[in-house]
Amino acid sequence: MKIKLFKRELVADEYFSNGITRTRQENNEELETRVNEFMADKKVSSVQAYGDNIMVMYEEVN
Repeated sequence: MKIKLFKRELVADEYFSNGITRTRQENNEELETRVNEFMADKKVSSVQAYGDNIMVMYEEVN
């Protein structure tokens, strides 16, 4: 059994006029997509949310 913890990541959104990257936290849809893509080829036994974090318990599928 393995555990993967997903936290919200910073996403490069756009650039300021001086060339510095503007970042933001990923939204719910982006986080959900990232978790779903991870779980696509795993045998998931549990998914739990802890505030803004998501914990996935899984087994590798060969």
